[in-house]
Amino acid sequence: MADNDRRRLLRAAALTSTAALAAVAAPGAAAADGREFELDDDRCDWTDAERLDYRNIRIAGLDHEEAVCWLLVARAGAAFFALDEQHPSDVPEVVTLIHGIQYKLLGRPTYRAYRDAYAGEVDALAPDL
Repeated sequence: MADNDRRRLLRAAALTSTAALAAVAAPGAAAADGREFELDDDRCDWTDAERLDYRNIRIAGLDHEEAVCWLLVARAGAAFFALDEQHPSDVPEVVTLIHGIQYKLLGRPTYRAYRDAYAGEVDALAPDL
């Protein structure tokens, strides 16, 4: 029987979140005016690769602030890996931590859809709660 270690559990969570996002996000989703999502945020000097990543993660269902958080987490990871290595286990541990934050971000659109699906229904089902 396979071990249920952190890596296996995180992989399962990521696959579940990705499948849920694929079910919720409309294929080829675009902004209300028909244009693709564009990163219009002057907090950072965004690279072309980050602008592309922003567009893709917005299509997957993240809102603007979540997508900016996604980009900043990626920048933090890159900044960490630019530092001198102090211990060999730092790299896999930081990768796992970064992925943990990304999984939390990827789960937010799904949770919003789940929460919105039940809006008002819980009160009708259990008025005494």
